[in-house]
This record gives sequence, C-alpha cells and structure tokens, in this order.
Amino acid sequence: MIKIKALNKIYNVGQKNEFVALRNINFEVLPNTVVVLKGVSGSGKSTLLSIIGGMNKPTSGEVIVEDKYIAKLPDLHLSNFRASSIGFVFQSFHLINDLSVFDNISIPLIPLGLSAKEIEEKVNYAMQICNIAHKSMEISKNLSGGEKQRVAIARALVNNPNIILLDEPTANLDSANSKNLVEILSNLKKLGKTIVISTHDSLFDELDFVEKIIYIKDGDISG
Repeated sequence: MIKIKALNKIYNVGQKNEFVALRNINFEVLPNTVVVLKGVSGSGKSTLLSIIGGMNKPTSGEVIVEDKYIAKLPDLHLSNFRASSIGFVFQSFHLINDLSVFDNISIPLIPLGLSAKEIEEKVNYAMQICNIAHKSMEISKNLSGGEKQRVAIARALVNNPNIILLDEPTANLDSANSKNLVEILSNLKKLGKTIVISTHDSLFDELDFVEKIIYIKDGDISG
C-alpha cells in the first residue's frame, strides 16, 4: 500500500542554515493495517506524514502509494490522486468556521460534479461512521474540540479513500474524546482502511489494532 525507500528531506540545501529533516527513511505499510509514527515534537514525523500524503515532496528517495510514485507526479495528477486515495486529518482540523458540519464535510466532493443526492448520501454515511450526524446543521465554530475532530475525520472519509493519515490526532483532545477517537479508528480499520498516525501520545503504544510503531528521532528511524 505504502513504500518509502531511501527518503531524505533537506531544507535550504547547500546553504549555511541547511537542515536535514529526514534521513534515509525506509519502511512499508501493508494494506488494512494501522501504523504509528512516534516521536517528540520536531522529530520529523509530521514532515514524513505530509510527504506520504503528497503535500510535501522529498529531496530524494521514493514514495510509492498504491503503486504510484507520487513524488514524481505532476501537481495536477498528484492533486487528483490525493483527492481520491488519501484522507488527511490535520492537527488543527482546518474547518471553515462559518459553514455547517454538513457543508464542511461536503467540500472534497464539490469538484466531482456529483448530484445533490449523491453528495447527501456520501456525507451522511461519513457522519454516521464518525458519530457526528446529530450535529449536521451546526455551525462548525460552535463545536467542541472532539466534535471538530470527528467532522475532520468525516471530511477525510467522504471520498472513501483507502488511506487515512492523521497528524497528532489527540493533541487537542481530553482523555474522553481521545477514547472516542480510538473507537473511530478501530472501526475504520474494520472497514478496510489503511491508517498512518503521527503522534507523541503514549495512548497509541498498546492499542491492539496497531500493527507497527515506527520510532523517529532527529529525522532517523530509531529502535
């Protein structure tokens, strides 16, 4: 599903302030598995997640997602691939505050030219999975942090991608909402999704549905 080969990410190449964010990263993620990228803030895990999601490009190396070398795709093709195959849940959610829950979730469907009925069916299905359907018409700025995250996950799911990427998903949640998140992730795995999580939270260390934890320190895989 995902293969990373000899990946390097260097900022300001050749300059005095050159910074190596990722160094010779190699690993793979099998279909329908849950993998955690674990490390402290600044370790490079979020940079790696953004590269897997096609929102950042490596300096060198290969990123193969669903048999496509995404680092080499032209921007338009990469954008289309990302929209259909990858759902990304940002740490800060990136919702549009003045839109309803329904409208926020429907945004990825707008370019597809679907009928209103098709959009409604897809959004309703995503809301049900994330247990947020009861807030469908609520304006997003009025939601709690846990509710906003469920909306963000539903938005990532609405195109039915095979891969879900989550960046620091518990960073803005209390313990109760973190447990709700774990339940949603477990259900997504049961639906056949491949999930990669970037986190420093020990909550993910002993979850029975997590197949692999990849420890990252100072841009290197460690342990």
